[in-house]
Amino acid sequence: MAREIIRSEEYQALWPLAIAQDAKSKKRWNVLLDGKKAGGVYAVSLGGQITGFRASHMAPGWQGALIIDDPLKVEDAYSKAARDKANRKLVSTVKSRKAQPDTPIVVIMQRLAQEDPTGFIQMGKVPGDWTFVSIPALLEDAYVAALPSGYRDRIDASLRDEHGRFSYWPYKEPLNDLCALEQADRYVFTSQYQQQPRALGGDLIKSEWFSYYETPPRILLRKVYADTAQKTAEHNNYSMFQLWGLGEDNRLYLLDLIRGKWPAPELKRRAIAFWNSHKPYDHKTSASLAQMLVEDKSSGIGL
Repeated sequence: MAREIIRSEEYQALWPLAIAQDAKSKKRWNVLLDGKKAGGVYAVSLGGQITGFRASHMAPGWQGALIIDDPLKVEDAYSKAARDKANRKLVSTVKSRKAQPDTPIVVIMQRLAQEDPTGFIQMGKVPGDWTFVSIPALLEDAYVAALPSGYRDRIDASLRDEHGRFSYWPYKEPLNDLCALEQADRYVFTSQYQQQPRALGGDLIKSEWFSYYETPPRILLRKVYADTAQKTAEHNNYSMFQLWGLGEDNRLYLLDLIRGKWPAPELKRRAIAFWNSHKPYDHKTSASLAQMLVEDKSSGIGL
């Protein structure tokens, strides 16, 4: 891609450079200026072989940079071992590949987790002076106000969501699409789109607190909890009914749940049916249903 950009008419009109004819590989090639090699590109995976190669040259002035693009794969974001491996590369391999101390390092990535390479750098684990540039997909007025005037004037904030937010690029990322993505998976959206990753599993309730069971112990108390949504459109949240039980081992067990997008009459019918389906009980294994608790907001007020 980089070579094709340099070869384009638009690039050549601004910076007339030729690609050296000895560039046989897409991973390693040089450009010519006045018939002489004037720098080039060596592209390799983060864990690839770069023995004997340094970024920039040992000469005065700016001689090049080390650019790291997406050092952590999306599918590795949930793996502590993969995150630690990528972070170790920043300290061990990458730092040793600078030809001189002033060779800049540029890391380009979407945020994936609090402990991803960007977070690792922000925690001060990689020496040097770093500048962080974050571009969230949904912008707020405070973010735009902090930008230089030349950028503020180019932002289209005419279409906003209920919180006053607007898309950073309405043509490519329509506001409705971003809001739907946020509703579908808040963790992924907050991390990859808003560049503000939360702790895996949430900030208050940790995923490692949960485990699975095949057969629960004797249940001493059973209650139904209802979390209802305000609207039933595709991008809105689900309504949920859950049956929870307190085991004789003093642990909480999720025993059953249903979820859906139901208007008020159907929501009521579902609530009654869910309650009645769990009303029968065996006193040897569980207690009777004690209560149904409904969140006092949205459609839950009517329910």
